[in-house]
Amino acid sequence: MSNDWKNYWKKVISDEERLVIDVSTYDGISIGQLFPLTEKSLDNDFIINALTSWRKKYIKFFFTEFEPKNHRTIAWLEKTVLKNDNQMLFLIYCEGCLIGQYGFKNLTEKTVLMDNLIRGATGGHPKLIERSMMALISWLFTNFNIDNVTGSILSDNPSAMMVNKAVGLEYKSEEKCKLPDGRYSRDIILTRENWESKKLIWWN
Repeated sequence: MSNDWKNYWKKVISDEERLVIDVSTYDGISIGQLFPLTEKSLDNDFIINALTSWRKKYIKFFFTEFEPKNHRTIAWLEKTVLKNDNQMLFLIYCEGCLIGQYGFKNLTEKTVLMDNLIRGATGGHPKLIERSMMALISWLFTNFNIDNVTGSILSDNPSAMMVNKAVGLEYKSEEKCKLPDGRYSRDIILTRENWESKKLIWWN
């Protein structure tokens, strides 16, 4: 990635510069915001407790399973999320309330992997999660010259399959990937070309 991005990423992660991605409806009404996890987040007990409890609640929908603990959440954020300039995790807020999370990793010159989608709390607009996905994906396509965004979802997670399809991500192929624990996953993708056509509908 470019040095400009790396420098900007460092400023955001260190709270030197503020990044906010607005989440709005099709007609432009704001329904939420995306705020990236930063170094200050590590000292925020409410955020750490929320991320840990969500991981515990939805553990069967993650590709790796372990006993969620606050110290493990902090270690993951500190040693992985906040150490890699190709990765960011965003908190989804609505009217000041923490609702969920969504992020990306493995950002390169050509592609990026969407990751860690969770609606952890009720409340907000019924399309808040869907529109949050659209907002972050649009931000990535707008700010980086990537060809596509990709993802991977478990075949036994119908909710994730439905919301990704609603956003426009499609299966890369009919092939399923078998995981070590016997479950299966499907790879999904949204190309720049398809995003260019969809954004006219997303942001009418």
